[in-house]
Amino acid sequence: MNQLIELKSMRIAFIVVAIGFVTALLSQVLNYPSGVMLNIMFVSFLIGSLSGELTQLYFYRKGVNNG
Repeated sequence: MNQLIELKSMRIAFIVVAIGFVTALLSQVLNYPSGVMLNIMFVSFLIGSLSGELTQLYFYRKGVNNG
């Protein structure tokens, strides 16, 4: 059960980071300064990490079904 919870929370975290990465790339396409891209990346890593940990806490409290 622990591994299943860890995998589910990691998937959520990676999705958030991927969305942030694509947003950072779009900021470069739209000719924003490079600092904006770096800030978007840092914030997406921060939010991704927090969302992964909060999801893990949620699944430990709620329980998780197989599948």
